[in-house]
Amino acid sequence: RAFEIVCDGLDVEPSLGVFFYFYQVKGLEPHKWVSISAQANRGLYVPFASNFKNFKDGYFRVHHGVGADELMFDSNGEPLFPFYWTSQPVALKGTDPDAL
Repeated sequence: RAFEIVCDGLDVEPSLGVFFYFYQVKGLEPHKWVSISAQANRGLYVPFASNFKNFKDGYFRVHHGVGADELMFDSNGEPLFPFYWTSQPVALKGTDPDAL
């Protein structure tokens, strides 16, 4: 929601293109942690720019908007990642970057 609020304040329509202008996904290796971090010299949230320590003690909710099912499900309707916390994560299924 914070990203949407910032976009509203900048009078910019929130979109995946705008989001990935400011952020990048790191760590898409199977059975590894995935993180979202700011692109070099493009951070929006200066107070939160540093790495979070003890991040494994918490989690956050991922929610997609209307018409963005392809961010959560593959073409067969299977989840791209587990929708629950697990100590034994499965390999992530990739999404074609051109689809973003």
